[in-house]
Amino acid sequence: MSSEPPTPAIDERAKQLSRNADMRGVAEALVRQRASILEGWLRLASRQPFHAGHPDRAVADHIPALFDALTDLLSRDTRGEDIEAPMDDAAVAAAARSHAQMRFEQSLGPVAIATEFRLLRQEVSRALRIQLDETETIDDVVSSLAVVNDALDGATALALSALTDRIEIVREDFLATTLHDVRQPIVLIQASLVLAARWIRREPLDLVQLTETLDGALVATHEMSHLIETLSDASRAAMGALDVIPEPVAVREIVNDVLDTLDPANGSRVILDGSLASDAVVYWDRQSIRRVLANLLTNALKYSPQESPVTVSVRQDGANIEIAVRDEGMGLLPEEKALLFQRYSRSPEARSRGLPGLGLGLFACKGLVEAHGGRIALESDGRDQGTTARVFLPIGKPDS
Repeated sequence: MSSEPPTPAIDERAKQLSRNADMRGVAEALVRQRASILEGWLRLASRQPFHAGHPDRAVADHIPALFDALTDLLSRDTRGEDIEAPMDDAAVAAAARSHAQMRFEQSLGPVAIATEFRLLRQEVSRALRIQLDETETIDDVVSSLAVVNDALDGATALALSALTDRIEIVREDFLATTLHDVRQPIVLIQASLVLAARWIRREPLDLVQLTETLDGALVATHEMSHLIETLSDASRAAMGALDVIPEPVAVREIVNDVLDTLDPANGSRVILDGSLASDAVVYWDRQSIRRVLANLLTNALKYSPQESPVTVSVRQDGANIEIAVRDEGMGLLPEEKALLFQRYSRSPEARSRGLPGLGLGLFACKGLVEAHGGRIALESDGRDQGTTARVFLPIGKPDS
C-alpha cells in the first residue's frame, strides 16, 4: 500500500503575499460564477477522449463539492496569518479523493483524472479573467490563484495516491478470486491427456474412447482460453486501459468465430434468428466483440437448462447494430440487472445453485462495449423467466 503523499507546499512568494491578502472578494466572484464555471467544466470534460460516446460519465457530484470547498477556503479571513496548505482542508481532500474513486470505478485512469482537475483550474482562471472586480488588488488575485492551483495540484497528487492504493486492492482481489478458477481447467486438461496417453498404449486401440478423452481436453482448453481472455479484459477495464482497434468486419464472421469454439452439444442449442443482419459490415475491434459475444453465449448456456435453446439475433437500426442473446434460464430480479455489471458481482441464485463463475464476464463486456461507444443491458421478466442480453453498437466509419 502506498502512504499518503506529502502535502504540496504553497509557493513561498504566494505564501508571503497571502499573509496580507484578502481573498474574500475573489471567493465572492467565483461563487457568483459557480454555475458558469461548472457548466464550462462539464462541457470540456465531456469532449475528452476518455468520455467519448459517454458524456454522461463526465457528471460527478465531487467536482462541485471540490469547487465549493475551494471557495470556502478562499472566503476565510487569513490576513496576518500563514495560510494552511489547501490539502490540509478536510473538505478539499475528501472531494478530491472521492472523485478519484468514482472515476476509477468508471474504469478511467490517472491521466483522465488529472485532466479533469486541470480543466477545473482552467475554468476558474477563465472566470477570474472575465468577471473579477477591478478593485481587487494584484496581491489578492495572485494569492487566490496560488491557493487554487496548489489545491488542485494537491488534489491530483492525492487522487493518484488513492488510485494507486485502489489498484493494489484490485490486484490482490483479482489474484485471490481467480486462482481457483484458473486451476480447474488446467487440472481437467492434465487429466484428459494422462488418460489419452493410457488409451494410446493399450491394444487394441479404442479410437472412440481416445476421441472422447481428447475432446474433453479440447473443451477444457477452450474454457481456459475464454477464462484468460475474460480475466485480461476485466483487468484492463478496471485499470482504464481498454484499447480497441476498429477494422472492417462482417457481423457474420464474428458470430461464426464464436460458434466455432462451442462444443457440439452447446453448439446445437444455439439458434440464429431469421432476421440476422449478418451481412452488415461494421468497424469494430473484431476480437473484442468476439469476446463479448462469447461471454454472453457462455452465460446463456450456463444459466439455462441443458435442453433449452439460446437464440442469437442481430438487427440493424440505422447507424447502429443490436445483438441480442436470449435464453430460457433462471432469469433475473429487477435489482440484479445493473448489479451484475459490477466487478465480482453474481446473482445470489447462481451462487445458491452452485454454478461456477467469477463475476467478471459482464464487467469485461461492459468495458469492451463502451470502448466502442456502445451500451449493454440485461432484460428479464423475473426468476425462471429467462434473460436477454442486448448489445447496442454503432456501425462506425473509418473516419469516425
